[in-house]
Amino acid sequence: MNVLCARSLGAGCLLAGLLHAECALAAPAFSCAQVTPSTVMKPAYGRDAKSNVCEGFYEKAVSAPFIELVSLTVVSPDALKAISSPRIAIAAPPATHGSWHLLVQPLSVAMPYRVDGLLSPASALTWDFAKMSDATRATLKDVGFVATTAGGTASSTVVPVRISASGERASDTPKTAYATVRVTGTTAQVVWRSYATDPGERSGELSWNKVGNEPLYPEEWATVEIPLTGAKSGLTLEFKGTDVDSHEIHPLRIVIPGSGS
Repeated sequence: MNVLCARSLGAGCLLAGLLHAECALAAPAFSCAQVTPSTVMKPAYGRDAKSNVCEGFYEKAVSAPFIELVSLTVVSPDALKAISSPRIAIAAPPATHGSWHLLVQPLSVAMPYRVDGLLSPASALTWDFAKMSDATRATLKDVGFVATTAGGTASSTVVPVRISASGERASDTPKTAYATVRVTGTTAQVVWRSYATDPGERSGELSWNKVGNEPLYPEEWATVEIPLTGAKSGLTLEFKGTDVDSHEIHPLRIVIPGSGS
């Protein structure tokens, strides 16, 4: 799996064809993520024969507890629920540079299904959600979208993506991002905080805020709202927690670029 988590992740792959650019762009070469395709659930993860896409179910390895970022968008879960069309547009912030590795996956750990692709700030990508929906029975509000630096690791920069019905135009500058996390083991508590990456833009105490329910179980996920205004240098977002035996679990730290990045 290539969610952003507090450990090294597998290489990503590009998504074209099923997930294709609205304006034609030449797609670089790509390889699928380094995961084991499922031998039980279908479709098994792998290259799509008809397009440049790596998609499907995979074998998810069991590991020590850690916190995963499974979605970062500028669209609230309620707004995602309101999108009825299976064809959706996924867009990176226009002010960013370069390409972003896009991972789309169900939020539930019971559904080890993923779609990998490349996201460019130059144009939105149109994706047909029907294939994932048919395979997992997930609704759009139960799906996560994460765009990290292509080929990135646990310390990668992440951009919040915009999700909309295909053909819709963004009419405003987002002021809030929605970060969704889940844990790989039962945790007694998870907390988070965000702050300006540049110390000169910070003010006040860097306090921690509680995430979701206590305890937070592996089959659960929680979403926090992150203000995006007031930090030209960008934001640093941190999560940490303890397990039921009061042991610290591996923390998560990400960077969201700002307008001045």
